[in-house]
Amino acid sequence: MHEDKAPRAELFPSLRTPSLLRAENRDASLDIARGFAMILVVFGHALVGALGAGLISENTERLLTAIYAVHMPLFFMISGFLAPRMIAQPLGVFAGRFWSRLVWPYLLWSLVLITAHYVMRAYTNTSMDGFHPYTILWKPPAVMWFLYYLAIAILIARAVRTLLPGFQIAAAVTIICAPYLLPDLPDQTRFIGFFLLGIMIPRDWMCRTLPAVWFYVATLVFLACILLLWILPIDNSDAYPASQIWLLPAAIVGPFLIFGFSKYVSLTLPDVGLFRLIEVIGQNTMPIFVLHILITAGTRIVLLKMGIANWTTIIFTATVLGLFIPLVVGQMAARAGIGKCLGWR
Repeated sequence: MHEDKAPRAELFPSLRTPSLLRAENRDASLDIARGFAMILVVFGHALVGALGAGLISENTERLLTAIYAVHMPLFFMISGFLAPRMIAQPLGVFAGRFWSRLVWPYLLWSLVLITAHYVMRAYTNTSMDGFHPYTILWKPPAVMWFLYYLAIAILIARAVRTLLPGFQIAAAVTIICAPYLLPDLPDQTRFIGFFLLGIMIPRDWMCRTLPAVWFYVATLVFLACILLLWILPIDNSDAYPASQIWLLPAAIVGPFLIFGFSKYVSLTLPDVGLFRLIEVIGQNTMPIFVLHILITAGTRIVLLKMGIANWTTIIFTATVLGLFIPLVVGQMAARAGIGKCLGWR
C-alpha cells in the first residue's frame, strides 16, 4: 500500500467513475473494509426490521449486537483516518466541503426518510405521530444519526487539531468512555471518540505488515467479547445495540481485524470476484447508506403482504436488495451527473 493511495479528504467514496471499474487513486483495502462494514449495516437493519415485526426469536438479538459492536466503530475510524486534510483546510474551503459532504446529504435524506416514514406509518414497525420535519435539526431520523454525529466529530476534530497528540488521544478516550459514565448522554456519542482515534492512526500502520501476534491477540479479545455476549444477559430496549461496556474491546479490535483481512485480500486476491464486488460496495457507501433503509423496510412489508413470513427469506432478500438497488441507482446518478445534487459526491 502506498501513501498516495489514501485520499484523506474523502469521508465517503466518491462516484467519480460511472463504471464499476477500480479507480486508480483509491486504496483498495480501505474500500474493501468499508464494503464489509456496509454489508453489516444493511444486514443489521434487515435483522432489526425482522425483530421489530416479531418474525424471529429475540436470541437473534445477540447476533445483531455482535454486528453493531463492530460496524459503526469501523466506519468512524476509517472516516477519521481519511479526514485530516479536509480538517486542516482554510475555513472557506472547509465550510464548502462540510456543507456538500455532510450538511446537505443529512438535510436532504433526513427529509426523504421522515416523509417516507410518515406516508408509510400504517405499515412500519414504529408509529409516527404527526409530520414535523424541523425536528431533524436535533433529532436525526433512522440511520441519519451517523451523518449527524460525524459532523459533530469533524467540528470537534478541527477545534482540537492544534493540541498535542497526547491530548487528542486523551480527548478521544474520554469521549468514548463518557456515555458509560454519564447515562444521560446518547450512546452514539462514543463514536465521536472513535473518529478522533482514527485521525491518530499512524500513517505507516496502513502501509506495512503488522506483527502476526497483534492479530492473534485481537482475535482472542474479540472472541472473548462474543463469548460474553452469548453468556451475559443483554438489554438493548433503551440503548444503541452493543452499548454494554464489556463489548468495548470488541469495538476496538473488531475494526482492526476487518481492516487487516481487507488489506490481506487486496494484496493477495485483488481480482477475486467476490472481493471486487465488496470493494465496489465500499466505493459507493453513500447511496447505499441513505437508500438501504427504505428498501429493506419496503422489501419486508411487500413480502409480508404477499404472505411470505419466513424470516430467512425476508432477511436475505432485504439485504441483497438493500445493497444492490442503491448501488445501481448510485451508478445511474453518476452517469446522469446528478450525484452531487443528491449528496453522493
